[in-house]
Amino acid sequence: MAHDCIANATATVSSWMVVKDAEEVENMKRSAVFSTLLMKQVMVRDVESVIENDTKKTHEAICDTVESAAENKDMLARWAKKFPYLGEDKAVDVIYTLIQSGKEFKLRPDVQPNQEALDFSCIVASVGAKYREYSTNITRTLIVDPTKHQRAYYNLCLSTMDTIIKSINGKESVTCQEVYNAAVEHIKSKASTVEFLHDALSQFQTDCGYSIGLEFRDGHMLLNAKNHKHITPGMCLNLSVGFAGDKMVNEKKKPYAVWVCDSAYISTGPDGKMKVELLTSGMSSGKDEVMYYLDTDQPGENEDVVKSERKESSKKDKKSKKEKKQHDKTPDRSKKEKRRREEAKSSSRRHKHKKDDLIIESRLRTRRNRATAEDEEERKRLMDQQYELRARKVEECRARLLRSGEDAGDADADATAKNKCLDTCKSYSTPDDIPHDIRTTKLTVDAKHDTLLVPINGTLVPFHIRTIKNISKPNDEGGKYTSIRINFHAPGTSFVQQDMFPESNRSKQTLIYLKELNYRSEDGRNLQAVFRGLKELQKRQRTRELESNTMKDIKEQPSLKLIKDRSRPVLRDLNVKPQLGSTGRNRAVGTLEAHQNGFRFTSSRAEHVDIIYRNIAHAIFQPCENDQTVLLHFNLKDPILVGGKKKTYDIQFYTETRSAGDDLGTRRRAGYDPDEIMDEQREREMITKLNKLFREFVRQVEEQVWSQYAPNLEFDMPYRELGFTGTPNKAHVDIFPCRDCIVALTDWPAYVLSLRNIDIVYFERVSFNLRNFDMTFIFKDYTQTPARISIIPTESLDQIKQWLGELGIVWYQGPTNMNWTNIMKEINKNKQAFIDNGAWEGWFGESVEEGSDDGMDEGDEEYTESEDSDVESEAAGSE
Repeated sequence: MAHDCIANATATVSSWMVVKDAEEVENMKRSAVFSTLLMKQVMVRDVESVIENDTKKTHEAICDTVESAAENKDMLARWAKKFPYLGEDKAVDVIYTLIQSGKEFKLRPDVQPNQEALDFSCIVASVGAKYREYSTNITRTLIVDPTKHQRAYYNLCLSTMDTIIKSINGKESVTCQEVYNAAVEHIKSKASTVEFLHDALSQFQTDCGYSIGLEFRDGHMLLNAKNHKHITPGMCLNLSVGFAGDKMVNEKKKPYAVWVCDSAYISTGPDGKMKVELLTSGMSSGKDEVMYYLDTDQPGENEDVVKSERKESSKKDKKSKKEKKQHDKTPDRSKKEKRRREEAKSSSRRHKHKKDDLIIESRLRTRRNRATAEDEEERKRLMDQQYELRARKVEECRARLLRSGEDAGDADADATAKNKCLDTCKSYSTPDDIPHDIRTTKLTVDAKHDTLLVPINGTLVPFHIRTIKNISKPNDEGGKYTSIRINFHAPGTSFVQQDMFPESNRSKQTLIYLKELNYRSEDGRNLQAVFRGLKELQKRQRTRELESNTMKDIKEQPSLKLIKDRSRPVLRDLNVKPQLGSTGRNRAVGTLEAHQNGFRFTSSRAEHVDIIYRNIAHAIFQPCENDQTVLLHFNLKDPILVGGKKKTYDIQFYTETRSAGDDLGTRRRAGYDPDEIMDEQREREMITKLNKLFREFVRQVEEQVWSQYAPNLEFDMPYRELGFTGTPNKAHVDIFPCRDCIVALTDWPAYVLSLRNIDIVYFERVSFNLRNFDMTFIFKDYTQTPARISIIPTESLDQIKQWLGELGIVWYQGPTNMNWTNIMKEINKNKQAFIDNGAWEGWFGESVEEGSDDGMDEGDEEYTESEDSDVESEAAGSE
């Protein structure tokens, strides 16, 4: 009977969600800004770049470019300067991207881009994006050298969109059917009067939009001939006008389509009636924005326009001659001059000349990587330097490895392996320690000794918790029995470290491993208790191991020797990373003091952290330049505990130049807004003041304290002119070289890589057809895992090579990624063979082919980040 009450409530829920409140409308507007930026600053620019350079690029590749840009943190950070909400974590995403050109056009967002190369005649570009799950959509049609046929249909498309908007504006109520019928009537009237549009109605799509929001396309709110639902204020619609079909063929016998979509919000005007606000108007659909003229000699409508304007100009000249006899307050111009002016005017219509047009001389890209004699000479000098450094590196490796013999780290490695080995697990010292008051037919957990007692052939056999891999409770069919399965660590199984098992040669006896045990019982209460007990034991064991690993590298630091003189260097009002204790959102603010043998940071909550000078590996001062923080960073030799339980090798003290409460409003301001000018002036003064305070503290520490107590220490500073972007951990960050290290300090966790112990650098994925490469640092201690920085732009390769050469660091390069785990294992297995084969020169020397790594075809470029200077100004209109 209950099933008779079930009904489909989709339409009801849709009617509830279709009207947006103020917060939802704001999310829609922000989503529209993101969609417009992707369309105007990435997709259209990429298409124009292909057209300008006459290169080949597939529809799918262009769409991938847009999606890559949407995930590029540098691009989002630049946009976030104007639109701060775009910098929120995981706030924006791409729903779909679509490029269509050539012979086939399907005006639907669910179509996948194909592998066909971009055809220049007619291009339909679409982007759907979302902000906090609220979706918006924008579609534009780009036409190159439009013919009369294409101009007629595009004009019809724009006028139909205007008709749709007018059918809603100023109304108190209107149905979806009435909006669609208004569009149809407009198309009929144009088809009967305008040449080339006789079949326009048959090419028109079956609807002219739908409701959009949390759902990209609401099927219950389509603007078509069958929907009688009312459009009300508060709705957000995707207005769509498209023409496609077999009759859409231009004079050159090429098929094409016309499609324009805009996301719109239905607001309430001052008179209480509906008003349409286009949210994606930042990318105009006007003819001047989407039509490009490359073939200026092409006959067609342009020629007719010139002739008609010349004819009209001649009539005006004759008329002006007659009127001249009467009186004319303005001086007369000759017929020749007037004709020249009119021809220049008509010519300007054939060539785009506005500042924001893209097909102009100022935006034409030149082919990069066109080697000059100077470039070749510099490249030759770098390679000669490298050949000399590599020869010396071979001898250095030979001397170092032969002198060291067995690595110093082997003893620690053996100790670590011994601690991991299951041979060290001990449940009971003697068999008499096993509890005797336990039934020999019952599974028992001995939590005191971290042991599971298992009945086997009438005897309790102990298994330490570390020997157990996992436990599970399979579901028995019928539910009559309760089962438990215990899986043990055994050699040869996946995800198991083989060094945790005892060596077989320790005993003459053959070692036998138990892989799993299964028990089943009709009374499942005891098995349930065993299952819970084992899970708790495993949790306690993991906690103990974590605490042991945390304290393993912690070394006791000497006590801080305080300088009680008031003249000691002090820096106040600092934040610290990592935070002290569980502070939540309240960051610890405190004071940093330099004492006789170390620094002391004291927070406002009386917590303190001591940093001993002899434990500092790198001290870095980074002033504020094009960012919002000025900071002091200390990279430590041995980790310390911060807040009582956080182990860290890096600690940072910083001050923000702009507080979180500053006005970051995104409203559009005038170019000479006095409030904005004053804000910028105050910010510049604050940056200058903080840089001066930090620089003075650094000077006092070096001159008053370190010169006397730590003469080997000195503050380092990043070389910003040598900076590049890359991914050392998980985030794509700005990386800057220093004198003795490379750093990325703005984002946390900070990245500091010391160059003192680097043996060689290897560039991976260096190829002329790739836009980025990876850089791997191999340490002099071959037991250490090499450090890798990935996704570095190819443009930075030559600069990094030159910098490494100045430091005397050897580098190699290759076209593929290397398996460094296996390589280092092979080298450590037989170091003598490694030396005899020429060390690193034997591994990589022959693979270097300089000159084949830098040539990158411009047509493969995804987007030009150097053009982001005008991102904010061009995108501002979309708000």
